[in-house]
Amino acid sequence: MKYIILKIFIILNSVIQCFGDVRLLSFTLDNSPLFNKEEMENEFTEYAKKNNLNFKIDLETLSYEKPSDSYSFFKLFVEQSLKKHNNNTRDIYFYDSKYSNLYGPYLLNLLDKIPKEHIEKYDSKIINEECTFEDKHGEKLVGLPMSTSYEVLYSNKILLSKYKKPIPKTWDELIEICKHIMKEEDDSELICYNGLLDDSDQGLLSLYEFIYSCRDSYNSTFPNLQDESFINSIKMLRRIKDEVASNGIFSSNENFTFSKLLNGKAIFVKYWIVGEPFLSMPISPFYELSILPGLKEGISGSTILEYNIGITQHINEQKHKEAIEVVKFITSREYQKKLFMSGFASGMTELMDDEEACKVAKCDLLRRIQFTGEPHFIKNNLENTEKNIKNIFMIIYMMNKIVYQ
Repeated sequence: MKYIILKIFIILNSVIQCFGDVRLLSFTLDNSPLFNKEEMENEFTEYAKKNNLNFKIDLETLSYEKPSDSYSFFKLFVEQSLKKHNNNTRDIYFYDSKYSNLYGPYLLNLLDKIPKEHIEKYDSKIINEECTFEDKHGEKLVGLPMSTSYEVLYSNKILLSKYKKPIPKTWDELIEICKHIMKEEDDSELICYNGLLDDSDQGLLSLYEFIYSCRDSYNSTFPNLQDESFINSIKMLRRIKDEVASNGIFSSNENFTFSKLLNGKAIFVKYWIVGEPFLSMPISPFYELSILPGLKEGISGSTILEYNIGITQHINEQKHKEAIEVVKFITSREYQKKLFMSGFASGMTELMDDEEACKVAKCDLLRRIQFTGEPHFIKNNLENTEKNIKNIFMIIYMMNKIVYQ
């Protein structure tokens, strides 16, 4: 996930500050922004002229060297800023959608601010699951999708072709293919499947999507902890680890995963869809992308990594109007299409049928992804959930029985 963060924080983790004009403070983990200051400002200036808007935007970028430290800083920074009622000089926040419940109480309800037809351009599941917050007054739309990414299966097309094996549609098929190729290749550097179940947030996302891939049917929701499909998912995950991987491989971090993508020393790798600058790296000669397998054919699962754009409640009406125009610009078809063709997935469904965009973007793959975010019962029951998640990781890596809190 950190390699995805490296490219999207440049644009997405931004805070708009208003001192006459609208200022954008961009948060990045490196010094090579994907969209430069001049480009973004000029594009909005053109948009403003066409729409008779009398303000500009000013983009700044903060850079941090350590991804974990900077990510924690930005989360806390946004929360503290949003809580300032009388001294909040910021209008718009870009935030990780998993923090919708954390930031939701302080963000403007966009349902009656953004035209309905504009909102309906976006995937309804993304809107309902990743952009809403519910309080005693009801459900609020506290953001719109800025950019998304999904985890997919990278299959080593050279090895699959050599042994005349298909891309697996089920986890059973993946195990069978791995056993055959690993035996034939006899290569100590070759791995079957990375798992990416380390002790970071990435490990949690990997766990969520694997459980979702083992649900009962295509239309089933995320299993509860006591459901048979939930228990079966943990058994299957443990089986993959024991039969074709190891504790060390499954608990390895993203650096290990990315090294396997670059050197081709993996039969299958689970990772995010990458855009530039990573598309220019030597990944494509080795791997073909597809949706992740499932317990049953036709069922899959993928984590969604999404960044939303939301407006603080604590500004005056004029600033609300200006901020709404910026949100409409960032989430417009034209701007989203540009991001989409640059390697960013989009929650705007109509882009999947855009002939020009689909010559560049992986539209066919994106149409078939079955995504899940952080399950609601996990978001709403943090204390017991944390205990249960720790218990699940113990089951995966050691011989423990399932005991739920």
